[in-house]
Amino acid sequence: MRVGIEATSMLGPLTGVGHTTAALVRALVETDPEVELVLVPLSGRRGHRLGLSVPEHPRITPLRVRVPSRPLAAVWAKGSWPPIELFSGQVDVFHGPNFMLPPLLKAAGVMTVHDIAFVRLPGSASAAIRAYADSLPMWTARAHRILVPSGFTADELSAFLPATAGRIRVVPPGVRASFAEPGGELAPPRREALGIRSPYVAYLGTLESRKNIDKLLEAFALVAVKRPDAQLVLVGGPGTGWDDIQRDHADLLGSGSVLVAGYLPDEEAAAVVRGASLFVYPSLYEGFGMPPVEAMAAGTPVVASDIPVLREVLGSHATLVPPHDADAWAEAIVAALDGPPPAEALDRARTHASGFTWTATASGVLAAYREAVSG
Repeated sequence: MRVGIEATSMLGPLTGVGHTTAALVRALVETDPEVELVLVPLSGRRGHRLGLSVPEHPRITPLRVRVPSRPLAAVWAKGSWPPIELFSGQVDVFHGPNFMLPPLLKAAGVMTVHDIAFVRLPGSASAAIRAYADSLPMWTARAHRILVPSGFTADELSAFLPATAGRIRVVPPGVRASFAEPGGELAPPRREALGIRSPYVAYLGTLESRKNIDKLLEAFALVAVKRPDAQLVLVGGPGTGWDDIQRDHADLLGSGSVLVAGYLPDEEAAAVVRGASLFVYPSLYEGFGMPPVEAMAAGTPVVASDIPVLREVLGSHATLVPPHDADAWAEAIVAALDGPPPAEALDRARTHASGFTWTATASGVLAAYREAVSG
């Protein structure tokens, strides 16, 4: 089976969808010896090409398509030209792993919808992402199968676009190898260079309003009163609303109690999470919520938002807190710092997280490809 994959998210430093797309690419060729992949990134930027995120493999062909992605996506949201096969060549299936599915000539279409935050929390999304709400009906109409990461997202999408219900397949993502495999904490010289001190609480993800960073900082100001020795380490790049969050919490961010480490490579991010006394994930809305699962895989206790999808994904292996209650967050963080969970609880959480593998993800995706081809 020859499969085209829209790979724009794999250009440059990987975040969110880029990580999942890169991991899926590797898993697909490792799982099925008959599958051939054609990676189609779209970018008008000179020199912007797929790099280390693509493994060298005889059944992976990375292309370079010098076309700006956003204008082309806008054209594809309204019409059926140009078809993707003009860029990818002939393929049996074309997979859009980042919400968008371009027009097709003969290929079966598969797309991934990670969440519909742009519908449920439009104020937390950029204008470009909010526009997905208008484009998604056209994109999903082209799809023979639509992949979602959780039962929650399946329900959300089918409620928003009822015509998609029969074509939705739930395929959870896998834990990144850097978190799943044994490893140590960040080396002391690197910790010192970043300014991390112990004990610390870690957050990993985009620094944006949807992730509820504002409430986390409000809670940590309360934590700092009871545990002035503790530090909050924020790992991730800035997103929508971060400028306002920085302004509103300038005193705390400048106090040394909070460290904004910024974007870190996979291995370093995993080491930071492994060395933390606690991992926190205060998000308001998710399609799945992989960072707290990866923290469990790394053996770190987790406090997360009590929202439906995290109840589904994390089960009983995390402390869940109402997302808008800063006092409850502060109490949960202090309790975890003062009394870490027993080793048996961490082992059970690690076992739970180990069930989310990229081999299982690839098997589910390949099944959807075959369904799409067979009609």
